[in-house]
Amino acid sequence: MKLTRVLSADETAPGPDTGAPARSLATPFGVDETAELLLDLLEATTLVSPAAIAEVRGRTANGTAVTQALIDEGVATSEGVARMLAVRHHLPVIDLPSVGVAVDAVQLIPVQTLERSVAIPYAVEDDVLRVAVADPGNLHAIDELRLATKHSLELGVASRDDIVAELQRLARTAEAIGSVVAVEMDEEDASADDLEADDGISDGPLVRLVNALEDDARIDQLHACGGNARCTTCRVQFTAGEPGRITQAEKELLAARALTAHPGLRLSCQILCDHDMALKAISRLAGSGRVDAGKRPADDIQPPPVWTTKE
Repeated sequence: MKLTRVLSADETAPGPDTGAPARSLATPFGVDETAELLLDLLEATTLVSPAAIAEVRGRTANGTAVTQALIDEGVATSEGVARMLAVRHHLPVIDLPSVGVAVDAVQLIPVQTLERSVAIPYAVEDDVLRVAVADPGNLHAIDELRLATKHSLELGVASRDDIVAELQRLARTAEAIGSVVAVEMDEEDASADDLEADDGISDGPLVRLVNALEDDARIDQLHACGGNARCTTCRVQFTAGEPGRITQAEKELLAARALTAHPGLRLSCQILCDHDMALKAISRLAGSGRVDAGKRPADDIQPPPVWTTKE
């Protein structure tokens, strides 16, 4: 059977039964021409009843994505739609519940952008950010994702239901950890003033912040690389008492990951608890999708610190 589409972009065609004009499938990024063609093909093959097609068009006219409308009408499953789109666009299928979503990846694109695009970053390696999308044919959404990060994107397709579930979990986690966690050290440690040594480190047993968060504050702080300044999962957000000095390793890593523009954002594995400080724990095991927080960091800062200023 040969299908020929002869209508121009500004023409309309009668519906299957009522003679009503077909409605364009609008999205936040414009008309989804791929979705319109999909419904036209389904209608022509009679695999889906005209009534179901009409219901799908009605849902999409009210802002529902065509894939979600197909799922809602029982025409397709979320997983089936993902597999179909993955084959069409020659992309891998991402099973988010099995793969998990890394906190350091999901924080690299604003959540508002992710919600509009129905996408979730699930892993980051070097300069490549792996992102699962619900609709790889939505080029406007893909473009917005690319503009939202300095990383190169490696796309895959996941079911819309799984992506939405991860976005909802992300929202709940952000709300849960939004409260300020004050880390107050005892007076003896806070009054340590022997940091004028040549190596910049007190001779006393100062504690690394990453370990203090786990041991003293009982926070499930991430430290995937074991506190060796090779990842950024131990990030914290200072609200008061941010140290003025910084290790060269931390400074270079924050710059490489384009994180220096965020005020107060530091790596807890590269900080000693030598004064009072208040901070937000923004990278925790809960909701990260990881099996564990990572190997426990050593008592001493690693790699051996070379101290410099933040500016």
